[in-house]
Amino acid sequence: MFDVLGDLNWFGILLGFIALTLLGGVWFAGLFPKAYNRSLGRELGAKAPSWALFLAGPPLASLAITLTSAILMAALKIDTYSSAA
Repeated sequence: MFDVLGDLNWFGILLGFIALTLLGGVWFAGLFPKAYNRSLGRELGAKAPSWALFLAGPPLASLAITLTSAILMAALKIDTYSSAA
């Protein structure tokens, strides 16, 4: 397993993490804030709490998703679009 970690493209993982985090922010806060608040059981115009969990949770989840995907792709030797499909 640790052989796989050395073969990862860490710059690509960083770019993927940033893109996923920004896309999530735009999607939930910019495009669909009413539906997002409704799904969380909040008032339609409510602002998100500024607790550490609400500020750091989504980026940490994005990092876990990006890193796990990269490790699985390296371990399964998925290196082309056709093998990914």
